[in-house]
This record gives sequence, structure tokens and C-alpha cells, in this order.
Amino acid sequence: MSPIAARRTRGPRLSGVTWLVWRQHRAAYWTVLAATAVAIAWIIYQRAGLMDHLTAHGWPRSAPDKWLPGMGPHAAKFAQAGFGLGFIPVLLGVFLGAPLLSGDLENGTAKLVTSQSVSPARWLAAKLGVSALVIVVCTVALSAQYGW
Repeated sequence: MSPIAARRTRGPRLSGVTWLVWRQHRAAYWTVLAATAVAIAWIIYQRAGLMDHLTAHGWPRSAPDKWLPGMGPHAAKFAQAGFGLGFIPVLLGVFLGAPLLSGDLENGTAKLVTSQSVSPARWLAAKLGVSALVIVVCTVALSAQYGW
């Protein structure tokens, strides 16, 4: 098989500006993805404890007065999870959004971008687009797990 044919069978790959943006910020993106995976695992663990409690008290066939009194610790944990999820936009803005453009200004990449064949608008769109995609994927995954 020729190298060109082998390259075509690998599937979709990043190239150009999107590859460069991923390469520049890959540590932050992988950190956000890993934190999302840990949060999803924690939500699944908490749900398992809640379901064990409910089934031990006859839910869904029993009256709420049998299983509702013991729900205090489980309800508090889910309230804490919901409260923690509210801080996600702030954390993403601080740890992902701020370094997105300030790193370019600090390292001189912003000057380099203006002298390349890629327009500054396209560069900014790629930076914001890749970051927005990572954030949307993580937010949808967390929302689906929390709503489950």
C-alpha cells in the first residue's frame, strides 16, 4: 500500500489552523476532558448509591413516606453536584478562555498570525471554534449524566 493510500484510510484528521490550535492548547483541552470524565464517574457513583437506597425501601411501588425520610444525605450530595456544575463556566473562562488569547499576545504569536496567509479572523474563529466544541461536548455529557 502506498503512503498516500495509507494516509487516506486513517479517517478524519485535523489539519491547518485547527490542528495548530489543538496543538497549542492540547493540555488544557485534555484537562477539561479528563475533569469531565471524573465528574461523570462521580455522578454515576452517586446515582448508584441513591438507587440502592431507593430500591431497599421499596421504590417505586411503596409510598413516598417510606423512602423519602432517608433521602437527606443523597439529596444533599446531588444538590452539591448541581452547585458545583454552576461553577463550570467560571472555571472554563479562567483556565481555558483567558490563556486562549493572552498566550498569543505574550509569546508573540499574535504578530506572527498577522503576517501569515491565514487571516486573523480565521485564526480567531479557529481558536474559538475548537474551544467551543470541546466545551459543548463536555457540557452536554455532564448535563446528560446529571439529568439521568
